[in-house]
Amino acid sequence: MKEYDNQQKEFMERKEEFYRYPERYRVEPFRIIGNLYFIGNQDVAAYLLDTEEGVIILDTGYPTTQGLLIYSIMKLGFSMEQIRIILHTHGHFDHMGATALLKQLSGQAVTYMGWRDGEMLEKQPEMALAEISGCPYFSVWQPDQLLHDNDVVSLGTTQILAVETPGHTDGTLSYFFFVKEGGVQYRCGLMGGAGLNTLTRAFIQRHKRSYAREEFLQSICKIYQEKVDINLGNHSLQNFTLEKRKRMLAGEGGNPFVDSGEWQRFLDKTRVGFEKMIKNERE
Repeated sequence: MKEYDNQQKEFMERKEEFYRYPERYRVEPFRIIGNLYFIGNQDVAAYLLDTEEGVIILDTGYPTTQGLLIYSIMKLGFSMEQIRIILHTHGHFDHMGATALLKQLSGQAVTYMGWRDGEMLEKQPEMALAEISGCPYFSVWQPDQLLHDNDVVSLGTTQILAVETPGHTDGTLSYFFFVKEGGVQYRCGLMGGAGLNTLTRAFIQRHKRSYAREEFLQSICKIYQEKVDINLGNHSLQNFTLEKRKRMLAGEGGNPFVDSGEWQRFLDKTRVGFEKMIKNERE
């Protein structure tokens, strides 16, 4: 389909510099709050949770930025051998590109993904969109454990709730967990897939995903009322990570990541963007 091909061409043109010079997009890793750290880059987010039993990684970014991810983990004082669990929001290349290497270097990490995306990677590996990864040698791997709705992943006293929120991919998961700082407990929420690129008419027609749009809206409704104190994006722009970091460094007072209303505002914005895309298609 010409429309789809044009979209992919535009995508690659935007990403070309990022793929060629990923070091230009490095972000100095930092502690967000409590035992939660940011280890992603200017485009794709990744997080580290430090528990008394080892480290949990949430998403691993592009295959072309795996060196940056490892650098960030070590810069914070952690070692590869401390990694016990690697969670994924969904099965696209830009959120699992460094997983195979991290697993190998850790010697023991267990990888997790939603069961529908696990099946996708096994039966339709092309749906990981690896052909546009910027890394011709990237190959799709299989997760060790598959997660279902309301499964809980635990390490030490840290418990992470996985909620099925399909749409962006069939097996997208959103995660919820608590962190504590200064005797106060905060609930973090990470929506697993807010991107509309896989919900366009062209993408849906090419990949026969006619059900995906309805699932996407249902997913937004499903998690809308969740109480979330800290909204985490799986892309850095989704929750204004870099802007908040600047405010932290400026010492403006308070932690800018703590905002009990941002979760709903983010989901509202996501829904509006989806509805605008549908409207534009009809015009």
